[in-house]
Amino acid sequence: MCNPKRCDAARISAHCYRFVVSCLLLWPFAGCETRAPATADTQAKEEPSAAAVVVKVRAAEVRPIAARISALGRCEALPSKQAVIAPIMEGQVVALLAKPGDSVRAGQPIVQLDTTLAQADVMEKQAACDNAVAALAALKSLPRAEERRSAELALESAKISWEKAQAVVDRLRPLRERNEIPQSQLFEAEEAAKEARLQQQTAEAQLKLLTLGPRPEVVAEAESKIHLAREALKTAQSRLALLTLRAPIEGVLSSLTCRPGQTCAVGTSIGEVIDNREVLAVVWLPVGRGQLIQIGCPARIFSASQIAKGGHTTEATMELAGKVTYIGQNADPQTGNVASHIVVDNKASRLTVGQTISAEILIEEPLSKLCVPEEAVHDEGEGAAITVIRDGKTVVLHPKFGVSDGAWIAVGGTDLKAGEFVAVSGAYNLPEGTAVELDNAAETPDATK
Repeated sequence: MCNPKRCDAARISAHCYRFVVSCLLLWPFAGCETRAPATADTQAKEEPSAAAVVVKVRAAEVRPIAARISALGRCEALPSKQAVIAPIMEGQVVALLAKPGDSVRAGQPIVQLDTTLAQADVMEKQAACDNAVAALAALKSLPRAEERRSAELALESAKISWEKAQAVVDRLRPLRERNEIPQSQLFEAEEAAKEARLQQQTAEAQLKLLTLGPRPEVVAEAESKIHLAREALKTAQSRLALLTLRAPIEGVLSSLTCRPGQTCAVGTSIGEVIDNREVLAVVWLPVGRGQLIQIGCPARIFSASQIAKGGHTTEATMELAGKVTYIGQNADPQTGNVASHIVVDNKASRLTVGQTISAEILIEEPLSKLCVPEEAVHDEGEGAAITVIRDGKTVVLHPKFGVSDGAWIAVGGTDLKAGEFVAVSGAYNLPEGTAVELDNAAETPDATK
């Protein structure tokens, strides 16, 4: 007996097989429809036309061009134009004599520290110095009239005593010759005369010593003491002066970090003075380019700024002149570039220390050469080339390229002439001989005129 389920499955499989075969037989004719024969105009419209490629061009020019190297960098203060304010002696701040942003002179007081102990030390050293000077003056002073008179009177008295004693001896000597007096009495009279004579000589020496003045050695010792006292006074005065912190250079006080009541340690930076009338533009160059420049090469510094005009703010580029003063001798280990320093006159304060700038360094004086725009140079795998438009078709040239100023580049070694159009846009990878249409030929001036 036949199974109903198996019969139904067989019938379904047969229907599917017939459907698939029908589709395969009709598939080549799918989408076909009857079309009317195309006219000539219709065929012309449907076939793509071989239109010329549109390119933008500029004329080659003979123009003065100089070799320039472009670089990026930042502004820094000259080492001699940036100074730090730091105390040499520890002290407590009692007054701030200037504020950030003030223009200061070299030596102008900026911060005052406490001077109580320093002033007391100066007074002590001054007193010691005055004492030494007074001692020397007393040593060199001549005797007063009263002192001299006293010495002269003492000399007169001694002289009288000696004459009196000598007279006694003269009287007794004849008596002794006649044995009227003993020998001892004459001896005593002679000894008294000798003693009186010594007293007279002593008084004469004292009077002479009084008028001679002090010994040179004593005077030299006193003068040495004065010198030591004066040097000690200078040291104390210097310590006192160091408690007034002054501007090391002329410029602008750019920062001041101390406050009244604060104790400043020795060597702690509490402020900075910057003179930005000249700034240093530090730019970084690859080693190869850095070897092309020399000290003294002129340079131009460019900096973007904001200008407010008519209620609107616009970007403007400033240009300043400078000169190369230093070429680095060692490359940065991370970038491989060398630093070059350019000194820029900044009296108008158009540059700010720390600002990012761009620079162009002139390495060759301008000379008139045949040039093409930098944007006309392209490289399609066979070296740098330019595409010239001649008789409406492209001609690819491979010239020798020379110096560039960033916008134009000198070319040579080909038959290119001034005034010929070179493609600056739209000609990349075009085969030589491609027909082209000039997009802006009318706007391009004729460089041959």
